[in-house]
Order: sequence, then C-alpha cells, then structure tokens
Amino acid sequence: MVLSLIHNNISDTIKISILFINSAAEIWKQLEKRFQLNNDSRNYKLCKDLYSLRKNGKPLVEYYTTLSALWEELEAMSDLPTITASTNDIKALMKAIQVQKNESRLFQFLNGLDETFGLQRSQLLMLPTLPSVEVAYAAIQQEETQRDALHTHGEDEIVAMFSRGVSINSDKQWG
Repeated sequence: MVLSLIHNNISDTIKISILFINSAAEIWKQLEKRFQLNNDSRNYKLCKDLYSLRKNGKPLVEYYTTLSALWEELEAMSDLPTITASTNDIKALMKAIQVQKNESRLFQFLNGLDETFGLQRSQLLMLPTLPSVEVAYAAIQQEETQRDALHTHGEDEIVAMFSRGVSINSDKQWG
C-alpha cells in the first residue's frame, strides 16, 4: 500500500528509477540520497543571493522582506540537532549562537543599504550595544519616510522652509 502511494505521487521519470525496489524504506533512502544534493545547491544559491542582495534604490520594505525570506528559508534548511537536556553550558552556547546570528543579520542588512544611508549605518554601528536588525530596519525606515516626505515638496518650498527656519532661529539667538 505504501509502495503504491509513493509510485502514484512521483513523476514518471523518477518512478522508473525506483520501480523495482520492494521496500518503502529503501525507496525513501534512494530518494533522500538523490535529492539531498539539491538542498546543498539550494543552500548555496540562497547564501549567494543573500550576500549579493542590495537595496539599489528599491523601497526599504521590499529589500527587508527579501532579506527576511532568505533568512527564513536558510533557517528552515538547517540540520541542527534537537537539544533534549539543557545545562548552563548549553544555555550559554545557545545564547552566544543567537547573538552571533543576530549580529550577522544586522551586518547583512546594513551592508546591502544604499550609500545614501551611510550616516545612519555608522550611527547604528557606533551604538554601545548593537541594535537588533528589526530596530535598525525601523530607524532606516523612519529616515527613508522622512526623505520621501521632504522629496514630495517642491524644491522652492524646501528652500523657503529652510530659510524661514534659519531666520527664526537667528532672531531667537540674537534677538
């Protein structure tokens, strides 16, 4: 019954290669060996995509969503063993691994930002404690939103607002 279920749910080209195997467990082992290589290739492609991903003028939300999807897929492919007993050493190790993962994601996010966010990137990296990637995203998103809001005004309006701000501040300082 299990054999017929397997045979009925795979492509004809794969079915031919396992047609004469009489054990479901043996079929599973054969398929696992054959398609495990694809996971390595997929893992490589995901890492390559992750390392080469850049914002390149796209909206920040699009860039961050793409990054997050890559991180999630890579994490889903992870073959880490399940921990059944937890000692203080294991807890410390797990915490250190999590910190390292969070830093790596933060650096990947910051690395892919356009150079127009260089100042914000530097400010985030100079904080006494590195922020999470979510906090960094929120800060950069706020900056991008502010830039977009200023960009929607005409240049003459911006110059006029700036001039009024300078003269008002000048009057307050000297008056």
